[in-house]
Parts: sequence; C-alpha cells; structure tokens
Amino acid sequence: SLWHLLRGSTRFVWSQGITIPRLVLVLDVSKWQGAINFGTMVLAGGKGVIIKCGQGAAQDLRFTANWLKAKQAGIPRGTDWFYDIRVDPKQQALNWWNWIKADQGELRHFADYEESYEGMWSGWTHFKVFMQEFIRLSGLPAAKIGIYTGYYYWIAHSPTNLTDLNWF
Repeated sequence: SLWHLLRGSTRFVWSQGITIPRLVLVLDVSKWQGAINFGTMVLAGGKGVIIKCGQGAAQDLRFTANWLKAKQAGIPRGTDWFYDIRVDPKQQALNWWNWIKADQGELRHFADYEESYEGMWSGWTHFKVFMQEFIRLSGLPAAKIGIYTGYYYWIAHSPTNLTDLNWF
C-alpha cells in the first residue's frame, strides 16, 4: 500500500503480481570515470546505466567502449547528450541520433540542459529545436526522451508561456 511505501517499505505492491521497486540504482557515466567494469556495477546492484554520448559536435571519448561493455555486461543502457549552445542545435541532434541509431539501448535518452557557455544558440527556444529535431530523426516517442537539469536552472531558462511549458 502507499502507506507502507511512505513508511519505508522496500517495495510497492500495486496489485497481485505487480511489484514496483522503491529504489532502482541507475548510474550515469562518461569519460570522466575512466574505464568502467560494468560487471561489477551489475553485481553491486546497478539496474541500468545512462552513458554520455557527446556534447556539441564531439562524441564522448569513452562512449563507444562504454556502450559496448555495458551491453556485454547485460546492464540496460540509455544515453545523455550535453546540449552545447556553441553548436547548431540540429547538428547536435543529428550527431546524437547517428551515434545511437544502430543500437538504441534499452532505457530512455536524456538531453542535459545546464550549459553556461557563451554561444549563439542559447535559450530554451534553441533547446526546443534540438529536442524536436532529435524526436523527428529518431522517431522515438517524446516519453522515451527526458531532460536532465537542475531545478533552479530550469526555472531561470525555461519558457514562461503555457503552450511551450506544456510541450516540455
């Protein structure tokens, strides 16, 4: 019951036969973690991994190795892309899609929206173009794509009109 979930139960039972884990360990990795043993990650309780695919015009230096090794370890994978306001939004979406289209992984894909550079593609309108282009190229439903950002960043950099807020 919801009461048990709130009181610290380790799982939430919706109805007979359906159990929803309360805590699922999904890690995010990039070149900054160096070489990763995904088998150890699974043994430690990892249920999934979000792997940085790239930023701007560049693929993460460890993306290809991380993507393959996570698959070999049997851990479900998703990606993230660090949106960079110095690079054309449509080109970024194309790069992201080109680098995952042959193997789309098992989890969601996340657009990282928290940049602080100087660039001509700043602001939520350009970020929306980036997201729309990735959705168009991938054909993935919007529900398979998330936004990774900080609460205060989103408040300061999001649209103020209801139509665009609802789109996001």
